Amino acid sequence: MEIVVRHKHGRVSPELRSIAAEKVGRVSRFLRDVARIDVEFDDERNPSVAESDLCEILVHLKGTLLKAHSAASSPEAALDLAIDKMEHQARKLHERRVSRSHPKGSRRSAANGRPSNGSSPNIPEAESGDAPIVRLRRTLRSSA
Repeated sequence: MEIVVRHKHGRVSPELRSIAAEKVGRVSRFLRDVARIDVEFDDERNPSVAESDLCEILVHLKGTLLKAHSAASSPEAALDLAIDKMEHQARKLHERRVSRSHPKGSRRSAANGRPSNGSSPNIPEAESGDAPIVRLRRTLRSSA
């Protein structure tokens, strides 16, 4: 995984570069196919804007591009906000990928429609020494 840290109109300090590389590396907890991560800082040139430091993060995956940007009063704060947004996107993508590869009914046995651990899906477990709790379902019958 390649991490590129740059500034549009200036230089990035070594401290900020190391902080950015360390924090952006956390995204790989959720995503295994990260090819490259770009972190780009910029300054808003308008003096009336209070949050003048911008941070943009691009994560290049196989077939997917995740993008997050934020603005704050310091580059470190902008980086933290952008990291939070990127982790949210990465977690969402990870959950979507996992749910597609592990459908909800995959743990059920195809033969009897029960969970694979052998317990009944509708009858709660009885406590030690007690008889099992049985729940009845009433159905309406038409008088035809």
